[in-house]
Amino acid sequence: MVESKKSSGIIPFVGDAFLNVLVYSKDRPFQLQQLLKSFTACCITPYGDFSTFKNSDKTFIKLTRSFNICINVLYTYQTAEPFAPLYKQLEAEFPYFNFVLESKTPSTDVSAILNMAPPDEESTPFIMFMFDDMFFFNKVLLPDICTTLEEQRDCFAFHLKLSPGIHYSHTNNKWMVPPQLQLAAEG
Repeated sequence: MVESKKSSGIIPFVGDAFLNVLVYSKDRPFQLQQLLKSFTACCITPYGDFSTFKNSDKTFIKLTRSFNICINVLYTYQTAEPFAPLYKQLEAEFPYFNFVLESKTPSTDVSAILNMAPPDEESTPFIMFMFDDMFFFNKVLLPDICTTLEEQRDCFAFHLKLSPGIHYSHTNNKWMVPPQLQLAAEG
């Protein structure tokens, strides 16, 4: 069971919660570095010390007693210079992330990452997508997000910027009125 400071206090998972993160990057090692630094600062280190463990050839982060994350960076570049050594430098800087150089069949790479077995057979899997141009600037409680997705079965996805409570546009650097969200008609 995963403890949560939100809602009922216990996530109703059979085993551990497992968040499989897929990060895309092409020709942008600096932006990727900033994403990984901000993700670490806002999504991993707020929980204090974390441990890592290996399962097959993948590294997992044990964020809480029973919440595991596997962060996979699928990267590519058009020319080896200057990008290949910069991506290798990031791989050394972030040893708890899994770096995968895109092959000639990217769909196979993505499928292998998304269909990766969780660390144990009873884990409840979740998937998160990120791109190298993202940046985190505030704490994000990933276990609470997974709790919400597990408890509210009519909720299929979570997006950090689609909350009706967000009234500040960072791209415009000004306060705004969010658009009125409506349920889509069935059929």
